[in-house]
Amino acid sequence: MKHLRVASMKDAMESLLMQFTLLLLPNVPELTRMKQISTKTLNNEKVPLPPKCGEGREPVIETPVAPLSRMQFGLVIIAIALAVFLMALDESIIATAIPKITDDFHSLQDVAWYGSAYMLTMCSFQLHYGKLYTYFSSKTILLTSVGIFELGSLVCATSPSSIALIVGRAIAGSGAGGIVSGAFIIISRIVPMQERPMYTAIVGSIYGLASVAGPLLGGVITDSHLTWRWYVP
Repeated sequence: MKHLRVASMKDAMESLLMQFTLLLLPNVPELTRMKQISTKTLNNEKVPLPPKCGEGREPVIETPVAPLSRMQFGLVIIAIALAVFLMALDESIIATAIPKITDDFHSLQDVAWYGSAYMLTMCSFQLHYGKLYTYFSSKTILLTSVGIFELGSLVCATSPSSIALIVGRAIAGSGAGGIVSGAFIIISRIVPMQERPMYTAIVGSIYGLASVAGPLLGGVITDSHLTWRWYVP
């Protein structure tokens, strides 16, 4: 009798604890189901096994892709790849130009801003570009981003001072945020779901290739008869 009372008290405490958990966390039915299964298993009761992976679930609804011909599709992918390549190239190509820039402007105190201004605005504007791509035409937003990026590059190329160069880098970074966001969003809209990982990997590999090639190209151009104004965005 003593063991039965202890068992009944234990069951009552577990029931109260479960009710208290459901009261605090009402959106965890899976925890309750797991608890019930474990309790029934301990009591040697037969319980139905959970469905296997892919069984008993609703089918995944694939978003429709834009109808493009093979030539149009190829041109879009090439355009996205080139835009991402230039954006990633300008992110790292300035590393080898910083000594020349500081010599021209005598601005050793501004060295940290030459790279940070670009990255700061690029990361800051990506969320805003995501909303713009949701409500407006992807083509329009991507071309606008490329235009802003080129405007920042023009400001950098004609900058008369270190402050103007930093402002140009910030403008170019704000356009780069739209390029990197638009690349993946457009791929999701024109590529079928089963092929998206391949094209996403292609864009990522192009980004990595440009990041590696940036300092090398910057060093070659800096040591030639051209100046840093030809390639610093």
